[in-house]
Parts: sequence; C-alpha cells; structure tokens
Amino acid sequence: MDDLIAFLRARLDEDEQWALAASRPYPYADGAPGVPESGVRWQWVEGPDWEPTRPDPAVREFVAEPGVSCNLVSVETWPSSGRLMPRPVATEIIEMDSAAAGHIVRHDPARVLREVAAKRGELADHTLHDDGESCRRCVVWGVQLSLDPGPAPAVAARVPFPCPTLRRLALPYADHKDYQEGWKP
Repeated sequence: MDDLIAFLRARLDEDEQWALAASRPYPYADGAPGVPESGVRWQWVEGPDWEPTRPDPAVREFVAEPGVSCNLVSVETWPSSGRLMPRPVATEIIEMDSAAAGHIVRHDPARVLREVAAKRGELADHTLHDDGESCRRCVVWGVQLSLDPGPAPAVAARVPFPCPTLRRLALPYADHKDYQEGWKP
C-alpha cells in the first residue's frame, strides 16, 4: 500500500504549496519581506476605510451593506511607504455572499498549513508494522487497550495496513484522478 502513502504525501505537499503561494506578502512592501512561515490569515474588510467585518449570514446576506464594497485581505501587515499594509487577496467586491465569505476565511492559508502538519503527523504515526501486514500505531493502540483495567477485551486484533485512519485521511481527495476506489474506508 505504498501507493496510498505516496498519494497522501503528494496531496499534502500540494495543499502546502497552495497555502504558501496564497501567503505572499503585500506586493508593494518595503524591502524584501518573506512569506510568513505559519501562513497568512485572512479577514474581510468593508468600506473605504477597510474596517474589519465578520460575515454572518444570520445577520445579513452579504458581507457589506448594499452598495458598499468589501475586500478580502491578510490579517498580517507589511511596511509600505511609512505605514503597515495588509495584502489584498480580492478587492472591490460588491455583494459577496456572507456564508461563502465566512467559509473562505475559515479555510485561510494558516489553517491549511496547520491541517497539513497534523495530517503529516498522523501519516507518520500510522506506518507498516514489523510483521509486514498491520499498522504499527493500531497494533500499539490495541495492546494499550488490552492493558486497561476492567473487562479485558479479547486479544487485540491486528489492524491490516493501510488502516482505517489512513484511508480516512485520503477520503477528502476522492475526487482526485489518482485516488483508487479500493482505498475507501
């Protein structure tokens, strides 16, 4: 099942590359600013003074009041011409749907990079056991469960590799051309 591991690593690499690309600094920043290691966070701002606003479809349908433009910008700022400037991601939008806008901000580059790191950690934990057939993490977990006080479970069954955890990690990429149906949990 090296194919599944390679597939997951490639998808995580792609997610990381897109998040880093979307974390570019303000293009007119003074000096040579770098990409924030943790990725940028996004926020919506409205009106001519770019006042931060939180999209809420329960309050209003659009991010800004009718006729008022909104912008998607980084929370992070960079020095430019004597002041700090966020990086504009999308500018002068009229009638941006609040629900879609909230979704965009929730999945900003910084969050994607944290998710990639967490998934890589899971991938590193769930490796092939020395027996060549089962998941190392799931075997260890099964042994730990069998040592718990109380009614002892039957002998911990070895979980075939790739385990359900790895299969679930691949599921969000099921629409990718290289995803294999046999990987479904």
